[in-house]
Amino acid sequence: MGWSYEAGANFNKSIHRFRNRNLIDGAAYNAAVANLTFNPFARNQAPGVIEGMLGTQVRDFLSTLRQLDVQVSGPLFRLPAGEVQMGVGAGFVWELVDFVNDRNDQILGGWRDATPRQPFNARSNIDGYYAEIRVPIFSERNAIPFVRTLEASIAGRYDKYSTTSDPTTPKYSLRWMPFNDELMFRATYSESFVAPTLFDLYGPLSQGFTATINIPRYNSSGAALGTNSGTRQYRSQSGSSSTLNPSQSRNWTAGVVWSPKAIKGLSVTADWFNIDERDLINTVPAITIVTDVERLGPASQYASLVRQAVSVGGESHFGTGAPITAPGQVTGRPSDEIWISNSKVNVAGYNQDGMDLKVTYDYPTQSWGKLRGSVLGTYLRNYYVQDLPTVAPRGYQDGYYPRGTNSLGVFPRYRLNNRLDWSSRGWGAGIGHTYVPSLDDLGSNPNVRVSKYHKFDVQFSHSFGPNSNRWVKGLSATVGMNNVFNKFPPRIPSEGNQSHDINSYDPLGRLIYVQAKYKF
Repeated sequence: MGWSYEAGANFNKSIHRFRNRNLIDGAAYNAAVANLTFNPFARNQAPGVIEGMLGTQVRDFLSTLRQLDVQVSGPLFRLPAGEVQMGVGAGFVWELVDFVNDRNDQILGGWRDATPRQPFNARSNIDGYYAEIRVPIFSERNAIPFVRTLEASIAGRYDKYSTTSDPTTPKYSLRWMPFNDELMFRATYSESFVAPTLFDLYGPLSQGFTATINIPRYNSSGAALGTNSGTRQYRSQSGSSSTLNPSQSRNWTAGVVWSPKAIKGLSVTADWFNIDERDLINTVPAITIVTDVERLGPASQYASLVRQAVSVGGESHFGTGAPITAPGQVTGRPSDEIWISNSKVNVAGYNQDGMDLKVTYDYPTQSWGKLRGSVLGTYLRNYYVQDLPTVAPRGYQDGYYPRGTNSLGVFPRYRLNNRLDWSSRGWGAGIGHTYVPSLDDLGSNPNVRVSKYHKFDVQFSHSFGPNSNRWVKGLSATVGMNNVFNKFPPRIPSEGNQSHDINSYDPLGRLIYVQAKYKF
């Protein structure tokens, strides 16, 4: 085979215009209250007073993406085992994000009870270059005992970013068949790189208040007072940060594929995986910041994120307030005089390893059609999360951790998806089974064991073939039922969504559906 060439281009433009009508203008409201034309405690107001305080919030978003890709592939030269194949390519990306809003939307208190945002405009350029080479070491042409096929691949990619560092990421893979095509071993190692998005780097900052927080109190010497602050909400500013670093990961897999000729139709695939992610982008929980600063004062690693000031006319003091000078100052004054700058940072790390297993068996019959059974399972040996560099990793395997903290959820020790299908002369039927074993609710104290979960789905279908009536030829119809026994998700006490995790379990209950397709 000769060399092949390919090129592609893409242009994408998205415009979103948001209008939020009848918001209260903070300045007009304060003026009306001050000159006594508006009484916030009266049921009846003078004509036109309410209308004079109303306005429309304006937010306009624009995003454009342009891409150009070119690649060339083909044989380099021949070895005893076969041809060495190579592919090279380049990709170029130009991205623009723009956000414009009205003046009231940009200041604290401009629109009453609304979270202000700052306008921004950002763009980035990415130039990427990559290459891959596949080297056949042994094949049928030069096979030796226990090595019928051995093949290696090496790939690499270099990206040059206008907004962050320039990574080089490799990938290595190996494929070995010791005897014949019944048994194959494979392994890969790769590194990956995810640059922070323009929104993460330069997007608008949001200003408002934290969720309610109740923390232990300390005096100015750092000694515990033995009391708590009570539920309080602090001033908070969150959003983008131009100092973000890329997220990176290292991954390796090793697996086997077995398709024995002695058991025709059987195929078994098992792959062990290990994924290590670092410098994931997130925010430090506000409760972590205020607790540490309350206890340690200026010695806290988060002291620079907290300021103290009184807002007289609605102005913000996230960067201009007085710094923390001693322990106990977070709870030692009104909570709306504490200003927390909690922008995005590189904080989190994930590490997981386990095994994916797939078993399929096809059993054809002469008169009853074909049966196909499959079992897909994932075994999770470890799933560790390190929320902060200064905090020890915590294992979440065999447990549930409340969503909202690094978007975690259900991590059972294993899970299974089983299926049995039958097909014959255009007719088909299938039954599926999902199983999630019991696990610990790690968000409750003490931990509560969550019940196991079963779900069954059934499906029936028929396709009208070329010998059917011309009016229905090409028609296929399907009727099915999901969650046949109307199984409800198990109760998880610490889950804030009605104590049920609707992301991991079916929240709809029994569902009947009908589907039809027609090809002509």
